[in-house]
Amino acid sequence: MGLPNSQPFNSQDGSMEGLRNGVNYGSAHATIISPISQSHSSFNQQLRQVYETFQLLQLQLRQDIAQDFIKSSMFYLSFGKDDYVDLFLRNSSGVMLKYSGQEFARILVNQMVHAIRTLYDANVRKIISTGILPLGCTPRVVWEWYNSTAIHHGTGCVEEVNELVLQYNTMLNEHIVELNLELPDAQIIFCDVYQGMMEVITNPTLYGTNPFSLFPFLRNSSLKLLPIHA
Repeated sequence: MGLPNSQPFNSQDGSMEGLRNGVNYGSAHATIISPISQSHSSFNQQLRQVYETFQLLQLQLRQDIAQDFIKSSMFYLSFGKDDYVDLFLRNSSGVMLKYSGQEFARILVNQMVHAIRTLYDANVRKIISTGILPLGCTPRVVWEWYNSTAIHHGTGCVEEVNELVLQYNTMLNEHIVELNLELPDAQIIFCDVYQGMMEVITNPTLYGTNPFSLFPFLRNSSLKLLPIHA
């Protein structure tokens, strides 16, 4: 996209110079719902860090300039992977016994929609929200389900897992369409990484790459603030 690399939130020194290149609030493991262990952070924790950044902007800039900075910046949201891999698929706390795949997807999407509304109320207008990549094709999931008859031998992917992911992606995309109609001057984009990855996995020779080598680049769960004004 031609944007500079954003520095991690915890490495920021509180200067405006540090904020000009953006801030990455992400972590290797983060869930949309409450974290399941101390090794996981949550979407809400990252949102609290965003508000700390907003307060810093208001302290260092005039109120109107700070609001313009926020309004003209792009916010990138990438969540959901860890909720499925570490919580739902592993049946942590018996979650698979409590919720169907559709119910679990609805819980996650409702949380995402609430977070987007909260960011909008804080004057955020430009948001990219990515869906979840085809987790049923990741080496980790395929290995854990290796003896399952759910594996589709045409692609080597666990189709049952991919169907769960598709429920979430479809539901989130539909809600984002509704949010764009409802919220004045909002520019919210759903990025469908699932379909893009499946195209590469299905036709790898057309893209000259091993599709599974791409998964490490999509493994972090993150919220990023990316200033895009000139």
